[in-house]
Amino acid sequence: MTRPSVRGLVAGCALALLPVVADAVAGDATAVILARAYIPSADNVHGETRVQRTGEGACCVQTILHSPSIRRGIREIREREAALWPENRQGYADSQRYLEALEHAKQAVVAVPRTAEQAGLPYTLVMDFVFQPGRSFIELGSATVARDPGGFSIVSNAPLVRVDVSDDYMSRAMLVMTSSALDRHDAVDALTAAGWQDRSEPVDPAAPAPVR
Repeated sequence: MTRPSVRGLVAGCALALLPVVADAVAGDATAVILARAYIPSADNVHGETRVQRTGEGACCVQTILHSPSIRRGIREIREREAALWPENRQGYADSQRYLEALEHAKQAVVAVPRTAEQAGLPYTLVMDFVFQPGRSFIELGSATVARDPGGFSIVSNAPLVRVDVSDDYMSRAMLVMTSSALDRHDAVDALTAAGWQDRSEPVDPAAPAPVR
């Protein structure tokens, strides 16, 4: 039987919207969820993506990956990063640091010993993308989660690695992640309400338009 893909972990698939409720960013009991969605769909749940405003007023896009297919999901994140941030594009170095941290976190999560009864159960990785002008960062952690009708809740979280990134990289990464869960307008609205800023690369009006 073909194992279900978890493509759309951060981008690339339509996500089923969940009710918006107050909840906690990993380690932040005062965070508020402004938008959330199952990934990749409500019928094939491998986690959840959320737009949150932290207690400190920062914008956080949090992905809870809860899946036995975690290795496949991370391979697909690598493919996405390579497509979005090639070597000649601003943000490439940030993307490479993120991928290095992601590999470290994956190895830590899958290395935890399991009993025969636990074989085939989901692995859980929490990815917090936090936008704070001049202090943007990504934090990855292992977690214990519970699922209820409102979505996933984090019971406990153990941070594994944190990497500082540029505001420009973070701004675009957040928009890519949320635009696959919501339509573009709703994604921008939710992000802006959480404190996000659009740091899109400036467009040179004298440059020729791309051929489509």
